[in-house]
Amino acid sequence: MGEISQDLLLSVQAEAGSSELATHRALQRLARLLQADRCSMFLCRARNGMPEVASRLLDITPTSKFEDNLVAPDREVVFPLDIGIVGWVAHTKKALNVPDVKKNSHFSDFMDRQTGYVTRNLLATPIMVGKEVLAVVMALNKVNSSEFSRQDEEVFSKCLSFVSVILKFQHTSYLYSVESRRSQVKGR
Repeated sequence: MGEISQDLLLSVQAEAGSSELATHRALQRLARLLQADRCSMFLCRARNGMPEVASRLLDITPTSKFEDNLVAPDREVVFPLDIGIVGWVAHTKKALNVPDVKKNSHFSDFMDRQTGYVTRNLLATPIMVGKEVLAVVMALNKVNSSEFSRQDEEVFSKCLSFVSVILKFQHTSYLYSVESRRSQVKGR
């Protein structure tokens, strides 16, 4: 795990200008480590005071291209927090290992119907800053197994600590730029 951690850290440093590209690289490695068919990331935000999750990086495999996985703002899929496992994880702020999505009352096949993909099992976890959820990351369909293991959960959690650092840095930079603009407007 130490070698992988160092590799992820070097990746984060190399991609410091683009948090999404660094996150993409980390999720590629995570898909390989977990033997997940793919990984995805949904950003959490609020519009008009209503919390929601929006697709940002979809269908990341160990060999997929960033440009193919990055969801353009005009093509994103948006969910309120009461729809789907991704919404449930954002709402409860708790990680979830779902061995069979068909047996989970929070599962929605909306994304599967949109994409033609068939989700069988998944790991999902919120990325937090304080009490706020910044994103939800999911690993989908364990390859050569019917479900993700406890060990997979541990690897998922450890690797996502790097994604968490990336997203927290991006969030802090965003808040700083908002405050800078606010100060400039007040100063006029």
